[in-house]
This record gives sequence, structure tokens and C-alpha cells, in this order.
Amino acid sequence: MKLIKTLDRSLCILIPAIAILWATASFAQEAPRPAENPSAQTNAPAENPPSRVARLSFLRGNVSFLRAALTQWSQATLNFPVTTGDRVYTERGAWAELELGAYTIRMADASDLTVTNLNDRIVQLGLNQGSMRVTVHEILPGDTVEVDTPNGALTLLGEGSYRITVEPSGTYSTVNVNSGRLEITGGGVSQMLESGQAAKLTGQNPIIIESIPLSTFDGFDRWCEERDLRISSSKSSKYVSRDTPGYEELDAYGTWQEVPEYGPVWYPAGVAVDWVPYRFGRWVWV
Repeated sequence: MKLIKTLDRSLCILIPAIAILWATASFAQEAPRPAENPSAQTNAPAENPPSRVARLSFLRGNVSFLRAALTQWSQATLNFPVTTGDRVYTERGAWAELELGAYTIRMADASDLTVTNLNDRIVQLGLNQGSMRVTVHEILPGDTVEVDTPNGALTLLGEGSYRITVEPSGTYSTVNVNSGRLEITGGGVSQMLESGQAAKLTGQNPIIIESIPLSTFDGFDRWCEERDLRISSSKSSKYVSRDTPGYEELDAYGTWQEVPEYGPVWYPAGVAVDWVPYRFGRWVWV
């Protein structure tokens, strides 16, 4: 007997629990609880949550996670979903990666990042301190991608790689456009940065934008480029949409084969004969 999961465009594959268990769990909604006062119940339909979520796709060192509306930090967990209001902090020597379909966000150590808004059209991030690098694999139609710093907002306008750093005191921020194009706005000021340009932002109202040389690549930049290469060279990208976070993980856990009656089929490797999706892992309400 063959186990298959049908996706868009009549694609039939087996999905490993390690790659997409978090995604399925994130779409689950808690059943409404009965109201204590029956007269207080309404017939208003619940608003569907956005279909877009990020996932913690890489962790190294001590990384802390604060879920929206909570006050207690916890240890970040690999593959956990991240959405609006969540916050991630990397301690000294730690790195983290958030995967979001066409966008990948990577945090250097001693960085504090808040997911300000994340829905089907908006990706808005707030970098409170530290350094991050955003790779835009493609700008999806209708999308707005923005990174807010204490000194201004950065709207990413094209495919490319961007590094943003906020000095710990928040006095100034720097932005490097390794490739791509972005707009800096704040306090009535607006300026474009093209590929190969960098700027230092100081002040708030208005902000002062000073042109500076591109920063020299360091170990964090090299790691980011290695991770980008892993995504761009993924064999699974031929069969699974980039909008499916974690698709590249399929490469390490199985192989693709053409099956006449189904088309491309992914076969897991190194699993028990009776393996089925979702058997391993855990479920959480998000």
C-alpha cells in the first residue's frame, strides 16, 4: 500500500512529520468554548487566521522565544511556528533562522527581533538590537516586506540580500544592500538604496541618512550565503512550492521518483516499514 498526500497542481508526495508537523498544527484552531452566560453567545463567525506563518528552521546556541501575549520567555524550539507578536532573542554566540516561504530571516548573536505583523500580504519585522540578514528569494505580488529599526523603516523592494544592524543603545542603525533595492523612510524623510550601497541612520524625527561603504563580510554573512545556497539548490523545489516552508528539508530525508499513476512521489528514507506522517512530533495550539 502506498501513502500519498495530494498538494496543489496534482502533486502527490509524502511529507515527513519533521518538516511540516508544525505547519499543520499552526493552522488548527481551538474549538470555541461555551459561554458561561448563554445569552452572551453570538452568531458572528470567527475570523480565519492568516495562512502564512514562519518557522524556526535553524537554532545554534541559546535562543529564547516569547510568544505573543505572554510574559514568560522560553527556550526556542526547532520547527516551532512564529507569527504576529512573537519575539526571538539570540544570546552571545547564538544564531537563529526563520523561514517564511519566499523570505528567509537570519539573526546574528545578541539580537532581539519582534514579528510585528505577519499575514497573507504583510511581513513586518522590528529589530530592537543586534544584526539580522534578510534574503528575499522573490517579492510576491501584493506583498509588503518591512523591517523597522529605532531610526527608521526599511521597505524591501526586490529580490536580494539585506543586512540590518541596530547598535545596542539604539542610537544608530546601519543597512547594507548586498543585492536588491529598498526604501528608507522616517520622520518625513525618504531615500532609496540600490544594490551595493549602504547607509547609517541616526536620529528619529527626522532621521539623518549618511552614505557609508558596504560592511566587510564576516562569519555570519558566510553562513547566511551557505544557507541560501542550500535553498536555491534544493531538488525538492522542482516539486514543492516555495510557499511551503520546510520543503528543502525533504532533500535530506528521502528521494523523488516518477510514478506513472501519480507523477512525482517523495519516498522517505531510513524509516520503519509501518511509518506514516504525523506519527512522531507534538501538537500545540497557536
